[in-house]
Amino acid sequence: MLDPREQAYVNAEPNPVHREAMRCALVTYRQPDTLAPGDAVPALRLARLGSGRRVRLDAPRRRPLVLIFGSYT
Repeated sequence: MLDPREQAYVNAEPNPVHREAMRCALVTYRQPDTLAPGDAVPALRLARLGSGRRVRLDAPRRRPLVLIFGSYT
């Protein structure tokens, strides 16, 4: 459920497709199964930037693993 301020923000978007994407993103972000600092890492395999190799997030390692999320659009 969105609070009134977020609902007004979503409703101000003229494009209905964008409006629905915004609403879904805000609702999904609040799911109780999201990770918090200190939680165990999920068992995911991600492509390593610049190579065809894969990285397992839950693999034991000697150094911390840093994930950087961004958009290039």
